[in-house]
Amino acid sequence: MNKIKTLKSLVLGLIIGVGIFFTGCSDNFTAPAAPSGNTISDVATAQDSLSAFVAALNKTGLYANFDNVNGGQFTVFAPSNFSFVKYFRSIGVPNANTFTADSAAKFISSNRLTYTSAPLNIPTLVTRLNYHIISSAVPTSMITGAQGFTTMQGARLSLSNFIGATFPFEVNANVTSSGGGSGCNIIIADKTAANGVVHVVDRVMSPITTTNIWASSLLNFSVNYSVSPIVVSIGGIAMPNNSGNIDISAAPTNANDGDFNLFTAALVRANLAPVVDPNVTLFSDFTVFAPTDGAFKAYLSVVTEAAGITAINAMAPANLTTLIDYHIAAGRILSTDLANAQSVSTLLSGKSFTVNVNGNTYTLTDLNGASADATVTGANKISNAGVVHAIGGVLLSQ
Repeated sequence: MNKIKTLKSLVLGLIIGVGIFFTGCSDNFTAPAAPSGNTISDVATAQDSLSAFVAALNKTGLYANFDNVNGGQFTVFAPSNFSFVKYFRSIGVPNANTFTADSAAKFISSNRLTYTSAPLNIPTLVTRLNYHIISSAVPTSMITGAQGFTTMQGARLSLSNFIGATFPFEVNANVTSSGGGSGCNIIIADKTAANGVVHVVDRVMSPITTTNIWASSLLNFSVNYSVSPIVVSIGGIAMPNNSGNIDISAAPTNANDGDFNLFTAALVRANLAPVVDPNVTLFSDFTVFAPTDGAFKAYLSVVTEAAGITAINAMAPANLTTLIDYHIAAGRILSTDLANAQSVSTLLSGKSFTVNVNGNTYTLTDLNGASADATVTGANKISNAGVVHAIGGVLLSQ
């Protein structure tokens, strides 16, 4: 009996002791404050210029996603009312030529916009909206330029700080199309919310569909890593490889002096294809200042692309590596990321060339004082992994 009483006393003491312990701990614990404040949905609703955008959020069900302070941080590039009007006109929405901001919002909210309607349906609108949203808060104070972000739609977009411009903060290097181009200006910045930030932009953007800079529409080569040794193809044609000495004599040519057949052939011959197209799941960004075929023919002193291919095939791969590397930089650099007298370091050698900016003209000065400068003839050919700038000359590093 005494043993039972003793055991009960011990248990009771233990319970009292634990209670005192937790009571003491509770005095030192401060619960974090619950998130509060206006949400992105609240901020957008308060902007008169975003009534069509808010209607789109409601129509697609995305409004609730951004009306939750516990759902994460987001940056929303919200197209203005007139941006939606321009977009509807560009895709042929009936009577869009008479739309005002109010009628654009009403069209979005109406029964005319369904899951199957043409030329715009709800799934397409969801895709468009998601391309304007990234899952982190990026106020303009964090836009330093040459930045790439993956959107909630899945495609990437670029942010630039075009210092001195009327609207310096640009997405995808602003394009001039009247409708759904791939770039825009931030026209009202930094409308902050508890769950992120809203920037009002002047265009409904279309997602970038070009997968990478070596796609057929740009540099037009591919690397097959499923075989050993790897096989590099240009325009779908496999290039023979003799112990690292790639024969590009069968590389395709055409009569267009504005594309990059010769530059690509030289890149492959130089064994740089695996460098720019590594065997990774998440493709890296590279910026290529690619001489056009016309520029490369002038450099090689040939008249035809076929003669250019022959000349390149006769060059030592090591010499071509030095030449081609001098045209490639790591990361994505749009024209809106370039400043006058800026030095651009190249990928492998670290050697630099200088950019001179005069209005919308970009001129590159290389390290060879005897060579002519090269002018950017076609800027901002953007992909989801890198950007290509066409240039009208071949850069020389010595």
